[in-house]
Amino acid sequence: MTTSHVHQIDLESLSPDERAIAEIELEMASAQGVEGITRAWDDNAVYFDFGPKEIVGKAAATAEIDAQFKYVTNLRTKIVRIRIRADGDVGYAFSTQHFIADGQNGGPDCSFIFRETDVFERQDGQWRLVHQHLSFPADLTNGTVVLGTADPLVTE
Repeated sequence: MTTSHVHQIDLESLSPDERAIAEIELEMASAQGVEGITRAWDDNAVYFDFGPKEIVGKAAATAEIDAQFKYVTNLRTKIVRIRIRADGDVGYAFSTQHFIADGQNGGPDCSFIFRETDVFERQDGQWRLVHQHLSFPADLTNGTVVLGTADPLVTE
């Protein structure tokens, strides 16, 4: 069974260009496969995944994401918080998201908070993602990545 999260984005408060970017962000977060994630990517997009690689090109990024998704199913990504801006032919979105997936093919179940920054350019009237940077929150006092499900901006 596939479950999806409800995303809290106030589309009415956004400009038409920002709403178009928000729709792309929602499509990526709701995707069950790599095609839904990379549909609006430019062919020359630069992708900074969680690992150390800089991946250049939509085809290479698609292959990398597809290889990772072989070990998970039932993807459930919730946009916890997002900010979107667009001005002229350039736009961006940065967000905190919660990724949950069931393991398959020997992969573990996943549940973690991550951050995503996306940069867009308007090309031939369409917004295209030209750069995506994913990261995990880090604790610099001990040099570790914070892998968890709690939103790091919420203090208890």
